Amino acid sequence: MKKFAYLYNCYITLNNERTNLELHNFLDKVIPLPPQQRLKKIKYGDYTSKAMMPDSDQAKNRNRKIGFAKYRDRKPYEAEKGTDLAELIKKDVLEMTAAVFIPDIRLVAVEYNHYGPRVEAIAQYLSSFLPKTENAMWGIELIPVETKLGWNDISKSNDIRQIEIKLDISGKSKHFISKNNESQSLFVKLIRQTVNSHAEFGANTAKLCFGNGRKKIGIQSEQVLSLLELLAIESELFETVKIKYKSPTTKRIEDVDLKNEGVQSILLQNVNKNSNWEYICDEISDEYYELSKPGSSNYSNHSPFKPVRLPDIIK
Repeated sequence: MKKFAYLYNCYITLNNERTNLELHNFLDKVIPLPPQQRLKKIKYGDYTSKAMMPDSDQAKNRNRKIGFAKYRDRKPYEAEKGTDLAELIKKDVLEMTAAVFIPDIRLVAVEYNHYGPRVEAIAQYLSSFLPKTENAMWGIELIPVETKLGWNDISKSNDIRQIEIKLDISGKSKHFISKNNESQSLFVKLIRQTVNSHAEFGANTAKLCFGNGRKKIGIQSEQVLSLLELLAIESELFETVKIKYKSPTTKRIEDVDLKNEGVQSILLQNVNKNSNWEYICDEISDEYYELSKPGSSNYSNHSPFKPVRLPDIIK
């Protein structure tokens, strides 16, 4: 199975305004913290991080390679094939995601894997180290570096043919239902009903599909935009969000999976499912520079940046 890293612009924000602060100065305050202080409880569970030494290459020595980790709630069994051995693992179990931060272009390349921390959880984890007061709300914002066939292209289309959504029916969905219990959004109501009914069957995943029939009225762009907003907020709930539409850019019917294809990526050619996070970080860095730094100028689309001083972090 091919492994990818996805590209995001990364900003420190103050009162929802993007600042001119570069990430390595902030990360260098978090990285040396003792393990107990790097452990944070966020809405997705218990998370921590591990970091590698800065690259010795002068052109890359401000880059930071970090492994983000979440602790599994349910521990698996340790076994040996061909025997009856099945012992519950006693120590805590971590699921890791590798990430490489490139501060001078305000970019982070994040490994995708189904088990480790997702981008939204990483942003929330890092935000937990920044102060939040009545007058100064600090945070971390990660914005996808889009391909040509991304969110913006779909939002401009007036010919949307089909939407297919695959949901992860797990603890994440329970959090979603409790948080959105009063929402009257069409997609929230459909997802809530789907999650509840599939949970009764003991299913782990569910699929929703919407398509245009023979009637002239097609899928409304307003509903698609509400889905995109929901995807941005509750990304971990969705395994795939596939949309078939006529692209105003290519003038063709396109099939796009917004969870993956809508975000610019790099193929990790030498990585497999058993590669450790340190090796994956090195491979992300090597591939990114061999590809001549894709998305390196994208941050200019998000200016202006507010000049501020980095606050003290929360330990």
